[in-house]
Amino acid sequence: MKTALKKWEKYLLYCVMPLVLILLTAGCSTPIKSEQDIIADLQTSELFISGTVEICNYEIIKRQTSIDDKEDIVYLTVYTNEPELTCELSYIMQYILYNDGWILENIERYYDGPWSIEGLSRAKIVEDIWSADTFIKDYEARYGPLPTDNWSITEELYGDYSMYGKGIHVVYDGSDSRINYYAEYYIEYVISEGQWMCMSVWTDTSYYEPNFSPSVEATDKIMDTLPYESYEYLWTEEDWANCAQTVHYSATRQYALGAETYEVSIPLHFSVNDESSMWTYNDRLIKEIFQTAQFDIQGAWSARGESYNDEYDIYLEVGEIAATDDSDVFSVKAMSDSIYKDIAFIELNRYYCITDSYVDGTISREGEGRYTLEVESVLEGEGVNGKGQKTGVFSIVLGGSTQEDGGLWWAGGGGTIKLSRQ
Repeated sequence: MKTALKKWEKYLLYCVMPLVLILLTAGCSTPIKSEQDIIADLQTSELFISGTVEICNYEIIKRQTSIDDKEDIVYLTVYTNEPELTCELSYIMQYILYNDGWILENIERYYDGPWSIEGLSRAKIVEDIWSADTFIKDYEARYGPLPTDNWSITEELYGDYSMYGKGIHVVYDGSDSRINYYAEYYIEYVISEGQWMCMSVWTDTSYYEPNFSPSVEATDKIMDTLPYESYEYLWTEEDWANCAQTVHYSATRQYALGAETYEVSIPLHFSVNDESSMWTYNDRLIKEIFQTAQFDIQGAWSARGESYNDEYDIYLEVGEIAATDDSDVFSVKAMSDSIYKDIAFIELNRYYCITDSYVDGTISREGEGRYTLEVESVLEGEGVNGKGQKTGVFSIVLGGSTQEDGGLWWAGGGGTIKLSRQ
């Protein structure tokens, strides 16, 4: 005999139990994400390198799934093969089980997995540098292109700058017929919409050096503007690291009674900013260093006369003149029979330069074209100012372009008397 179910039992059987079964089976009825779904989630995520870059292959490194914790963690590496964006990228993808199913909660880079981003072309790097370097732009506008094949490129990943950023260290060392240009750059790139975008170009150091010297004919033209009658090129001192060089000449300045020889140095400065001539000079910086002198004073010189305050009888013979170790001093063979009386002092002052024969004397340079000739006298001067003086002194002025500009003068005491050549 069958026993009828009570009403509450029927309610439990037909209404409550199905609901309990649904709740009990909910945790295990939703399958975890398939690999294809994971790749699709990564491909469409804003955290992926670009939505326009297609994942061509992948590898699941490991997967940690916990139904109890309702968590699924996937470690994977994906590959792209775009012409300008070839990547090998590793991620950690975290899924959490919600009522609506497994939801992608987080994506981050997996630092223990492969990570490389290639495809940044050499041509783009050069183009970005050429656009940023104002020196290159200005130079090429004036003189034409610099070569673009002298590059050394080192790539570095900037993890702290951007997950999809790349730092590039570039060294350029190129030459044309005018200059050698050296520069180091640091460039920062990021991926934007599947393209390499240059964020900044920083020039760490840059300089240029000349790649040629001015011709001797060009520096000869500078010498033609200077006050020398003749010159000869000697040598060139190059300092191209500082865009400079100095050209040296031997030059002669001619006088009525001789000549002086100088070493002339012309400093030149190199600059690409001067379109007329890259090598320029400043005439105020040209220097001359005295080297030696040639004298045309050999022979006899004399002067005789008197006035209300002096009386003199001067005679000087100049013989052989030779250079010494000191470029400003010359040895001379000279003979003198000279007396100067200072009548204004009632003959209290007498000056002598008397030698028995040719004796050794000196010619000392006092300045441009001016010298002093000294000869030891056998007689000592007399008078208040002349007493004790035994050196005969003559002043030599080589002069200018005419004979009248130069001459010899008695300068051994009292007045100054110009001598005449016999």
